[in-house]
Amino acid sequence: MYLLDGIKAPSHATFGNFIRNELASSIEQIFNDINNYIFEVDNVDLEHTYIDGTKIEANANRYTWVWKRSCIKNRDKVFDKISTLIDEMNSEVLNLLGVKLEKRDKYAVDYIQDMLDNYKKATGLDINTFVSGRGHRKSVHQRQYQKMLEYMERLKGCANYIEICGDSRNSYSKTDYDAAFMRVKRDYMGND
Repeated sequence: MYLLDGIKAPSHATFGNFIRNELASSIEQIFNDINNYIFEVDNVDLEHTYIDGTKIEANANRYTWVWKRSCIKNRDKVFDKISTLIDEMNSEVLNLLGVKLEKRDKYAVDYIQDMLDNYKKATGLDINTFVSGRGHRKSVHQRQYQKMLEYMERLKGCANYIEICGDSRNSYSKTDYDAAFMRVKRDYMGND
């Protein structure tokens, strides 16, 4: 190294020991001093917080638009999957117990939550005993319960997107809900 004037360079262990022993207690103070210096030099306004997405991009994702029609289509697919899963639950598990879950054309999140509570009560399922990971086999009850829980979460997301879109709009941007989504000439999805 050119700064050492021919002296042997310190090892990585030396740097590690210095950081661990000398800087560990004062790292917060160093961080605060650097921030205060930057705030003073650059005249950063600490009184205001910017939340509109124009100053700081929180969702650093290229796909920041939501289309209402695709959400409705995905929601309908989830409805079909829920109906299929209810058929499985009725035939494999609940028929033996003398209980039957009701199928519908459309499902609300509250109805699915009630259905999951009834399923848990009827099968005596204990969430604390769920297994996961390699080398563990999920029971039929656990697999069906978790799949229905996943569908419920997907329905919540679709309902949230459709609610944000409202009746008068067909799309919106995830970074700024009030802004109308405008298509650029070339988008990342290749829809040009």
